[in-house]
Amino acid sequence: MRRAMVAAVLLSAFQPPAAWASDNWQIYKGKAASWGYDAGALGRGPRSGALNARYATYRVTADTLDGTVYHYAVTTAVFNCSARTTRVTQIALHDNDGAQIDKLAANSEAPPTPIDGNDADQISKILFSIGCKGDPAPGGAIAGGDFESALQKMKP
Repeated sequence: MRRAMVAAVLLSAFQPPAAWASDNWQIYKGKAASWGYDAGALGRGPRSGALNARYATYRVTADTLDGTVYHYAVTTAVFNCSARTTRVTQIALHDNDGAQIDKLAANSEAPPTPIDGNDADQISKILFSIGCKGDPAPGGAIAGGDFESALQKMKP
């Protein structure tokens, strides 16, 4: 029994940490759409180098992408604080109940998007400012808790 426990502890030491285990999602609610981000994983700058971020958008009226009808788009991105760029690595689409229905991998050949350019979306610019530059988060956020709770709290 003791050997089994020691083996389990040793094995758990080599397991990667949960990728998105933060219970500190911040939500910005609107009537037709809402968005939120994993503030616990994002942290707050200033910093240089790579920074992983995860954020989600919710639309009351469903959207369609390549025939998939969804309400939530959950984006995983990497910010390069030094180069001032962002690169989306994955977008997961979720239904109105929050269940994942599709996952899209980004084009790894595409160049990173300059954060100061016109192609960077507004959420990326906000998260870059918080995580890389150390700017304060916009006011008006509500605590979202963990990922699943945050998705539900985005609904009006």
